[in-house]
Amino acid sequence: MTLIWRADGLVDLLAALARGFGAVAVQPVHPRADAPAIRVLVRAVKGSRAPLALLPALVLAGADGRPSAAAEAVLRHGGTLPLADA
Repeated sequence: MTLIWRADGLVDLLAALARGFGAVAVQPVHPRADAPAIRVLVRAVKGSRAPLALLPALVLAGADGRPSAAAEAVLRHGGTLPLADA
């Protein structure tokens, strides 16, 4: 299962996933590098016992407000997120 979730609800989401899911991978999404995460991308596998993995964050924009290279790679050029490889 893959979800996009509000970062401030991560604790509740992880508690719910603990009942039957494992191999949980969490990738924070930050609007800018100096700002807290606004969303998390979460992938979990039903019945798995693999541990949780915290993946590198995706930063959407630079200090100048322009899209980051990582965001451009995914949104405009078909790049993959670390979540897809975890």
